[in-house]
Amino acid sequence: MATKSQAYDSALYQVRFGASGQAGGAATTSYAKFAAFTTLQVYTATLTVAVIGTAGTSTWQIGKVGTSGTTTYQLFTLATGAVGTGTQYTLSTSIGGQTLNTGEYLQVLSGGDATAILAVAYELGLGNGTTVTQ
Repeated sequence: MATKSQAYDSALYQVRFGASGQAGGAATTSYAKFAAFTTLQVYTATLTVAVIGTAGTSTWQIGKVGTSGTTTYQLFTLATGAVGTGTQYTLSTSIGGQTLNTGEYLQVLSGGDATAILAVAYELGLGNGTTVTQ
């Protein structure tokens, strides 16, 4: 397949897309992994309780894993006592979002609650000047 770089003002750089997964079911485990297929910008993560946990609240961590190690974007406590309880977390205070390079991946790391399960959605966009498949 051929690849190309988009013009700096291409509409593709304005489009946001989502990736989703599931997190939870075991304590201190990595879930909802999403690997970058090209350089991407990460804006938010939304986590919603799908299965009630045994603890009223539990701690979770959103971050990326790459060749330089693990970067934590957000450490938070979420009430896991009611299905449908959810929160959107901004992963960057900068306008351009957090950079996720090709091959790096996002993850949600569960805390001590071994029964809570969350639905996870990431909001992403293409990084400026990245290569895409034609």
